[in-house]
Amino acid sequence: MKLDAISIKWAINHIKHKRDTDLFPVLKEYNILFEDEEALVRELCNLDIGAYKWQPYRRFIIPKDEYSYRVAMQLDPIDNILFVAITYQFGDKIEKKRIPIEKKMVFNYRFSPNENGDLYDKAEAWYNFWSTSKENIAWYSHAVYIDIADFYNRIYHHTLENQLIACGFENQVIKAIKNLLQNTTQTTSQGIPTGPHASHIYAEMCLIPLDEGLICKGYEFCRYADDIIIFTDSEVQARIVIYEMAKILDSLKLNMQRNKTRIFNQEEFEAYCDDMLVDNPISELEKEMNTVLSNHLDRLYGDTDYVNLDDINKEFFSEETLQKILLEYLDGDLDYQRIRWFYKRLSKVGVDTALGVTVKEFDRLIPAINDIALYFASIADSSGAGLREVGRQLLGLLKNEIIKSNDFFQITILNLFSYTNKFNHISNLINLFGSSNDYVKREIILAAYTSDAVAWIREIKQEYLNLGIWTQRALLIASSLLPVDERKYFIQNVTSNQQENLTIKLISKIILKK
Repeated sequence: MKLDAISIKWAINHIKHKRDTDLFPVLKEYNILFEDEEALVRELCNLDIGAYKWQPYRRFIIPKDEYSYRVAMQLDPIDNILFVAITYQFGDKIEKKRIPIEKKMVFNYRFSPNENGDLYDKAEAWYNFWSTSKENIAWYSHAVYIDIADFYNRIYHHTLENQLIACGFENQVIKAIKNLLQNTTQTTSQGIPTGPHASHIYAEMCLIPLDEGLICKGYEFCRYADDIIIFTDSEVQARIVIYEMAKILDSLKLNMQRNKTRIFNQEEFEAYCDDMLVDNPISELEKEMNTVLSNHLDRLYGDTDYVNLDDINKEFFSEETLQKILLEYLDGDLDYQRIRWFYKRLSKVGVDTALGVTVKEFDRLIPAINDIALYFASIADSSGAGLREVGRQLLGLLKNEIIKSNDFFQITILNLFSYTNKFNHISNLINLFGSSNDYVKREIILAAYTSDAVAWIREIKQEYLNLGIWTQRALLIASSLLPVDERKYFIQNVTSNQQENLTIKLISKIILKK
């Protein structure tokens, strides 16, 4: 079975606007692949997706807070385009099987692709979840809050397959999705990729039996992903609900998160909803900062471009102000979700005034490293000059023992040097190459590419066959800086036995045309 050209084109547009994942740095491969979109679409339209061999992915341990982590993965670029295209073409089959959004029961990842590259209608979903929950509790004495433990990694493949069949997916599409899951879970029968945007609709699909089970039992409930709130007329009934939910989840090979399961009375739950519905800044200083940003942005936490603030408004983002706000977060009850929001907001402005305190307190900020990296990138975007001193501080972070212990931490920082040459420390990075692991080598090669370090790229050509496939792709991209004849000889020589790898094949083909 072959995918529609419209679906593939939409997937490409989606990645251009929304990236392939919110967790990982943007892949340089997409820049190359999208240079000839017509050729890419033609190639992918000719694939038999049922027989397609999914390629190697990247898998990392990513912090959620100080002591808990998630396992996340980044798909091969072609694999991700295909996964999104499949989801775009067939996702409506899943949406039609879900409880209608008008019922105000299931609020998140409602399939609604648009021309801006959004797969889901996320407008006000979190707010609507909590505001509806607050409205519902007015009619009940108690509410039960339940969270599913390690949800994405525990999804049972047989449950997913059964739901795909129930939603009316064709056999070849089911086969393609099953092959992808088996590839990303080493043939075990649990888990779907955490990271790709397309994964969310399949996770939602696997909870359709749970939603239907609660409706059959006559319960009023609200659900946002794996957060479930069920309303009852008594505490006794609330306790019964917990046992019934345990049975439903067990039938899906899932479990409740014990330490998050809680019974609220009406008054407690109304107060809890109020806490969730307000921005709740940590101080008046942060409240003023948020007000300034709200006057310039349609959505404070949305996907919005860099904001230019006038000199008066920039006073709210002084070094003293930002340091005080951040230290209040760090010295109180650590809430990394709110710290991430703090850096997301700073990324909209691109001021460098939080740089000093960020580097100084980096040990305590590591769980927010991805959003901190976006903040550093925003400094580069908003600066017309070089940022060598910032680059020096970033390199200093690589010596941190915690950073050195985790590949994801290292690539997040190093990716800033391949994002822009403004940080200007390529010689120091090159000196790290020989003693680095394959993940780090990839980022150094891409940083050399961004810095036009042609002489060094020429030196390491012979390393190609000793590198992992993701790092090989980086070296192919970097080789585009070489003179035409040298580049042609190198690429044809090293990729002659890799033609079954579609990403390598297409990237090589495009670079050879340069």
